[in-house]
Order: sequence, then C-alpha cells, then structure tokens
Amino acid sequence: MQRLIGFIFFIIISIDASHAEPVQISTSKSLKKIINSNLEPSYLAFGNGLDFTLDGHKKWTIFNKALYEGQINLHLAGFERLNNKGWDYMTKVSGQFLVRQTTEKSAPVKTPGYLPRVTFYLWDSVEKKEEKPNYWSLRLSHHSNGQAGDFYNPNGTINTDSGNFSTNYVELSSYNFFGLKELSDLTSWTWTQLSLIWHPGFNRDKNLDGQYEDLKVAVAFRTAPLKPWFLFKTEFKLYARLSYVISGLDYRVAPIDYSLPDNVDVTPVAPVPAKWHDRLHFEARALFNLPQYFQNINFFVKYDVGRDYYNILFRNRFHKVQIGLIGNPFGQWDATQVPKR
Repeated sequence: MQRLIGFIFFIIISIDASHAEPVQISTSKSLKKIINSNLEPSYLAFGNGLDFTLDGHKKWTIFNKALYEGQINLHLAGFERLNNKGWDYMTKVSGQFLVRQTTEKSAPVKTPGYLPRVTFYLWDSVEKKEEKPNYWSLRLSHHSNGQAGDFYNPNGTINTDSGNFSTNYVELSSYNFFGLKELSDLTSWTWTQLSLIWHPGFNRDKNLDGQYEDLKVAVAFRTAPLKPWFLFKTEFKLYARLSYVISGLDYRVAPIDYSLPDNVDVTPVAPVPAKWHDRLHFEARALFNLPQYFQNINFFVKYDVGRDYYNILFRNRFHKVQIGLIGNPFGQWDATQVPKR
C-alpha cells in the first residue's frame, strides 16, 4: 500500500500543469515568461526503462531494481524589477526533491535527494533588433540526501544505504550565449545555455574530495515546439545537455579512508585514476504532448549516459533510456516564445 500511495503521489505531481496563457513577446514581462519556460518541470519515470549499463560483466543492480524515479520541482517567485528601462532582474526560490523507489521489500526508498536553491536572473530589457533576448543567472544550491551514517562501510565500500552526502555549489549560466538571430529556420527555434558549476567546499562531506566534481562546465540547448506532419497534432520538444568535470574527479575509484574506525578487515584497493570519458555526462530528452487525447498529461523519452546524479550513488555509471510522464509548467508548449518585432 505504501508503494501504491507513493506511486500515485508522483503521478499527480508530475502531470500537474499551470494553465499559462499564450506568451506575447513585447516587454520585459515576456522575458520573464521565457525564463519560466526554461525552469525544470516535475517528472515521473517508470520502472527500469532500457538499461544498457555494464560494469565488467555485471549490470548495475540499483537501477535494475527501480520501480519508478520521481522528481518534484517547485518554483516560487521572489523579488523582481520589470521596468523595461535597462537592467531588470528577478529571483526564484526553488525546491527540488528526487526519489528513486526500488522493488525491495524493506525500506524501498533510500537516500532521497534534497536540492533547495535560490536563483537570481538578470537581463538587459532594452530591445535588440533581429536578436533573441539573452539573460544570465546565478544560482546558489544545496544538495544532500538527509542521511547521517558513515560514508564508508566497514569493508571500505561506499555506504549507499545510509551514508551521508552533502555539498553546496554555485552555478553561473548564460542563456542564448551565441546571440542567435531570428534570420533562419535553424536558429529561430533554438535556445542555448552555458553553465559553470563550482563546489567551493563549504559544508561538504570531506569524503567527496578527489572523487566528486569541484568544477564543471555544461552546455545545453532546447527547441521550441515542433509539429511534424507524421505526428499529426502531437507537438514535441528536444532538449540536450553535455557536461564535463574540469576538476575534482581525480579518481574513478578513490582510495579508502583508513582513518575510519572498524576498518580492520578492509582489503587494500589501489586508486583508479579517472579518464576523460569518466568526466563526461550526456543527456537528451524528447518531450511530447497529446492534446487530442489528454488535457494536461505529457510524456518524455530520456537518454542518459554518465555518472549517476542520485547523490550517494555518484560513483556508479549508467547508460539508459527512460520513459515517463512530465509536467507542463509555465506554458512549456507555447510556440510564441521567440520575440516578435
């Protein structure tokens, strides 16, 4: 019954949609709606999906045992200035909650992810002819799993059941950093994002040093809604993101911390240095809506390869395809998100 209640809860959250009106691009308020359209929606991914993960000759058992993965994103507006006379700004106070429920009988939800954050957005409200508006953001975020257990098990493996995971980071992003103009079919429906993520080490578990990111760069793009003739009335969007860890990930398998107590039975493990491909993570999503059948239900197909984003499972690598339901906040499917001159 507990699993069923949790499953229904995430379905309700992931299909929740705000009934946004069509975006009319003419003032600084329209850019606010563009910013809202780029916020992360809630989603619910079903079961295992298609798992291509290989670790030697064994598949990664954590993901294979997944019943569902759900992410709740709540975005609240903070203070703002929208006067169209120069530099305008707004803030978002967001809460992100990530849970992966397994099929195990006892304690099926382990180490959920908590990511409270504050994001400051800045843009020049003076119109630039023949160009899409660009803007910048500065995000302060915490990431933890709500656990207080030892990071390592007595045998030297990472405690993925109750081990503490905690870090804080700063993310600086530029949107439409290419300064794309509306002069071709290609650039008229693309938005780009360039981000620099830095973990300064404040209130961070010391065991993450050397085996978790300190500095990372990411580039992403998304399209406006597309309506190909072969999908009838169905719209879809494409989203892709590629990230690379510049520093911090020194070891793919890090040395064991022998200073911990009760490690008398630990088998010495030589550290395995991380290679360039260990630092890469690639994600691609296709988002669909079915207006002819449903009111507020959209679904997605997601391809993911790289290190796991699920807090204490960061050492694991996966290669998978997920399908599920996704929210539709802030007029996500609105095709008029490009400014009209």
